[in-house]
Amino acid sequence: MDAPKAMEIKSMKLSWLQTWEPLKVEDVSKFDQMHYYGTEAVDEATGLLGISFIEDFFLKPGVILTEEEIITFKQDLYMSDLPEKDAYISQLKTAGFTDIKFDDLTEPWLSFVSQRPLEFCQNKERHVRVIGQDAFDSLEYFYSKIKIVFEKGLVGGCRVIATKPAI
Repeated sequence: MDAPKAMEIKSMKLSWLQTWEPLKVEDVSKFDQMHYYGTEAVDEATGLLGISFIEDFFLKPGVILTEEEIITFKQDLYMSDLPEKDAYISQLKTAGFTDIKFDDLTEPWLSFVSQRPLEFCQNKERHVRVIGQDAFDSLEYFYSKIKIVFEKGLVGGCRVIATKPAI
């Protein structure tokens, strides 16, 4: 992109950020409009407004992991200290976040993680050509483990939006 065009876009984004009405946690749908100006606009807005936008896993309430599941969580899924919903919210509050909105997205995520290994393997030839056999095998293993922990009801998926007042 040439320099004048880049400056024009930056000016449009800055102007848009200055005239945009303040965002509230329940109003994050405006991020879709911000994406028109690129992800940089979203980053600028969230930084200026102190909004944190997280999509993550959480431990389903009441789940007690077996030793084998604990090992799978740590070694295969990199989830060594996965909190339940209430603990997740509590940790955010302790860190100074307010207006915390926790949306449980487990059902749509379950559908996604159930289909992902199948779709990934359907394109094995292409994936092996692009990323190599070792990377393919690692991703196939990871996707299958994520599918298992969702299907067993051990974890859920969530979207968390919270604000952190300026200091």
